Amino acid sequence: MSFRLKPLFSLSILLCLFVSFSWAQEKQVKRETVENGFALQVTIPSGQERVKENILKRLEKYKIPGASVAVVHNGKLDWSKSYGVTQIGSTDSVTTQTLFQCASIGKMITAIAALQLVDDGLIDLDEPVNNKLKQWKIPENEKTATKPVTLRHLLSHSAGLTDDYGFLGYGPKDEIPSPVQILNETSPAKKTKSMKIQYEPGTIERYSGGGYLIIQLLIEDLSIMSFEEYVLHHILSPLKMNQTTYAPKPEIKKNVSIALGHNGNGKPLKNKKYNIYPEHAAAGPWTTAEDLAKFIIGIQNAYHGKDSTLATPSLVKEMLIPQINTRGIGANLRGVERVEAFWHSGQNLGYTSLLYGLSNRWD
Repeated sequence: MSFRLKPLFSLSILLCLFVSFSWAQEKQVKRETVENGFALQVTIPSGQERVKENILKRLEKYKIPGASVAVVHNGKLDWSKSYGVTQIGSTDSVTTQTLFQCASIGKMITAIAALQLVDDGLIDLDEPVNNKLKQWKIPENEKTATKPVTLRHLLSHSAGLTDDYGFLGYGPKDEIPSPVQILNETSPAKKTKSMKIQYEPGTIERYSGGGYLIIQLLIEDLSIMSFEEYVLHHILSPLKMNQTTYAPKPEIKKNVSIALGHNGNGKPLKNKKYNIYPEHAAAGPWTTAEDLAKFIIGIQNAYHGKDSTLATPSLVKEMLIPQINTRGIGANLRGVERVEAFWHSGQNLGYTSLLYGLSNRWD
């Protein structure tokens, strides 16, 4: 098993991996196996050995000041460890409680929240979302005339939206817009691509952060709670993900450690510690690798019918069924003859993250 640890445009890293071992090993040996097993995901000619590197060497090579890793084994948190410092030039070490922005990994949390509302009978996966949206509605056109946008479409990036990846974020002195202002492209929202359906829903996969912003409003409209409150009460608290927060400035709280964002050259972001993202459902919360490990375990337990804290097993199984290409509901899927793993990466300005969990082979 190998993982590519090369950030696209960020240098604070959070990884949460599920690693399966077929033999009994001491925890120290297992940890060292992962720490020394990082390799590029490239095709290796027959007979040539894959070059592996120690995680500390990889962090140094790519000028990454700090990282945090958690590993799940046999349905439990096996170990976690932190590396480096919270800011280049600082002596403040990253700990397993240090918060990172997990960016688009948060889309998986949002997907579970949406499935819970399906579980509660408040909406159907294949029901037109405009039937239930109150604060804002998807503009109808000829593409949606015979095939309206459903929750399944939004969750699997197949709604026909063309806003593509990510959001620009806001600085500490910026006025923060509401989700509705962002969707309507009104001040103080930064200009992004319009939320228009350009393809017939369900016919093409095209990544859409905007689609998850629509889901954020849908969750609020159906639950009569703020998105953050809903996720806290129905996902974070039940799973004891106690470090995870959608607070825009989490370091204000006493005794909270955060990893600051860094550019690809290893230098801190200019004139700010990090960006603020009001698109919580799409751009994700601040969290730790250990908390994401708990999230992986929650999905696995539900998938195998061992615990329905997150959602019923049938809906979690639906989540890990390809909806379009290798895209599940809120997750990317991996496998040859069948789905064997689910994963999601995340990139916000200054941060890169990865969550990877096995579905069938975990005990």
